[in-house]
Amino acid sequence: MAPVVLSPQEKSDALAKAGSDLKFLFGKEDIDEDYQAIFYHVGITSVARFASFAKDVDDQKLVLKNDVGLDRPNLYRRDR
Repeated sequence: MAPVVLSPQEKSDALAKAGSDLKFLFGKEDIDEDYQAIFYHVGITSVARFASFAKDVDDQKLVLKNDVGLDRPNLYRRDR
């Protein structure tokens, strides 16, 4: 799957969908906002969904690569 690229409007809409619990977790872990928006855009909008979309780390990597288009991404902000 090709990487997901969101328009500015899609990014804004996705960020508005996110639950405060996952926003807090991603913020605490310094996850880049562009990557956060992709998670929210594909429906991973809460910690419960994030915790249950894959059975383990290897499955998570596979799902992110095949279904979301993130292949071993650098999820952290560049200014870290």
